[in-house]
Amino acid sequence: MSLKNNIRSFRYSDEVAGILEGFTGNSLNEKFENIILYCFWERKKIDKQIAQRRKELDRLHEECREVRERLYEYETFEADKNRLSAALTKVALDVIDYEEKLKASMERDIVTQTDLPDLASMPVECVTKVG
Repeated sequence: MSLKNNIRSFRYSDEVAGILEGFTGNSLNEKFENIILYCFWERKKIDKQIAQRRKELDRLHEECREVRERLYEYETFEADKNRLSAALTKVALDVIDYEEKLKASMERDIVTQTDLPDLASMPVECVTKVG
């Protein structure tokens, strides 16, 4: 140990006396100095561990943010897929309905625009079995 130029006298409780007596050292002064140095260096280690844990926590927060963002994108894609699926189902049903109307009109020998009202924007044409 280094030269000890600081001479002090102080009072302490029985609890502190028990802690000091239990610490390593040959004299009360040595025990007191050892416990102070031990606490000082342990505090440095703990502060370093806290800084590392905070850095890890920040990394985990960023990772969670990225996962939440991907989940939001996935849910958005899922909703878009469901809307497109519903639209395709409607188109398929419209095609089936159109084919049924066309078949029925062909059986009657003529197709008119009124038979296929969904085609109102198309020019009026008549089709017969003969051509």
